[in-house]
Amino acid sequence: MNYKTINTVGTGYSGSSAIYEFLQKTNLFYDPFPNSQFSISYDPGGLIDLEIVIKNQFTINKSKLAHDKFLELIKFYCDQKNKLNIGKNLIKYNKDLSYLLNKFLNNIITLEYYGETTFLNFKSNIYEKLKFKIYDYLCRFKKEKRKNRNKLFLFCNINDFEKEVKKLFSEIFEKNNLQNKDVILEQAGTIFNPKSSLKYFKNPYNLCVLRDPRDIYTELKRKGFKFPSYSVEIFCDWYDNIFRKINFDEKSEKEVLFLNFEDFALNKQETINKIFDHIQLERIEINKVNFDFRRCENNINLYKSELVKSEIEYIEKKLRKYLYL
Repeated sequence: MNYKTINTVGTGYSGSSAIYEFLQKTNLFYDPFPNSQFSISYDPGGLIDLEIVIKNQFTINKSKLAHDKFLELIKFYCDQKNKLNIGKNLIKYNKDLSYLLNKFLNNIITLEYYGETTFLNFKSNIYEKLKFKIYDYLCRFKKEKRKNRNKLFLFCNINDFEKEVKKLFSEIFEKNNLQNKDVILEQAGTIFNPKSSLKYFKNPYNLCVLRDPRDIYTELKRKGFKFPSYSVEIFCDWYDNIFRKINFDEKSEKEVLFLNFEDFALNKQETINKIFDHIQLERIEINKVNFDFRRCENNINLYKSELVKSEIEYIEKKLRKYLYL
């Protein structure tokens, strides 16, 4: 099956979800995880972290930790028992997801064995260390092969790893894509490495959405406890540092398009044309899509009525090059 993978991504409150929603409502795309983020590529313990351990930084300790972190990630994606709704519960869109992810993890393991490392022993609490010392002492008098409390793992080589990732994504994205549509995802890659974070996806295109920092700060003050909203000075330092970490070398790549949320809201047809030209699909007329652009228009220039003059002036001074003028 041949298809494109279109991903929308931003820095947080940048408006990327609005563009994702518009594309969703065109009915031109297959959306395997509607209104959810399948960020297995770059999440802590995800595919990029596994690749680093397998390809460049192998140690026995790191292999064990990478394995255990990926197991935690599977639980984060698939756990249905979390009453606090902290996990992503992506299994509600794909009942086989837990099975597929566990199968993938098993397929990239070439050896399981019982052993011990100094680092793992260091992480244990006093009770566990004492218990293991006693067990270790008793095992010296037994003839059978000793089994320590830690199961350790060795992974396959990088080529086999990449093959297994392709198989995993094929099973996730193709089984229910009965009409062979292009795939749309939200936040499946990262704006900081817009090309390399999508390297595992088939024919990837990354739509990287930027927004005026004055409005982002306004949104943060409303609801953004995840980011620094308590101080305009810290926000400006944070925002500037965040942008310095974006790999703009990947901006020129044909798979990557940077655009402004404000253009999407104000220059609608022109921006949609730009997006569809980028992903190499036939242009569409926006008035044929059931999408309410008024919500986007109402989210522009929020700062004028919600920030105080000193906050606006400080952001305009410190982050002038990022403003939408």
